[in-house]
Amino acid sequence: MKSVSGAVHSLDHSASGRPGFEVSVAGLLGLTCQSCGAAFDLAVDSASIIHVARDTAELASWEDETFESIEATEKTSALELVEDELLLSIPYVPRCPKCAADDTPRTHEFS
Repeated sequence: MKSVSGAVHSLDHSASGRPGFEVSVAGLLGLTCQSCGAAFDLAVDSASIIHVARDTAELASWEDETFESIEATEKTSALELVEDELLLSIPYVPRCPKCAADDTPRTHEFS
């Protein structure tokens, strides 16, 4: 990692009626292109809203909703929320700008 910062801010739940957090990460990551092997920097700027249920029953009642939610526990950590947000912002198969612009399918033979 070159330079990344993260933050967790409490939401004003009077608007949605549900307590929660906004989790954000921003910065520059040093990655390796999975196509050509070159090192490149990826700018990351991501934010998510996570609603927090008081208990398992409340969380279950939100099952059909379309927002991210977790159950509040003493083990819920702001650092873990930021780490998760960062991991979710990294592409599964990182590609440098040159390879990402090349739409040619890549096939490799192994012996």
